[in-house]
Amino acid sequence: MTLYLQPKSVDEAVQALSENSLFVLAGGTDYYPARVGKPLDDDILDITGITDLRGITET
Repeated sequence: MTLYLQPKSVDEAVQALSENSLFVLAGGTDYYPARVGKPLDDDILDITGITDLRGITET
């Protein structure tokens, strides 16, 4: 893994995606176990810290 970003807002995430080719990670419960014993060389955009993406509401 060469780049690990953890934006705090959707705008920050969109900006990072516009500037880099990133693997979007939301938790990692499947990502990390699948890579046991392998190098972590993906550039990561970890969206778990974006509170606006938590939960589902009907409007």
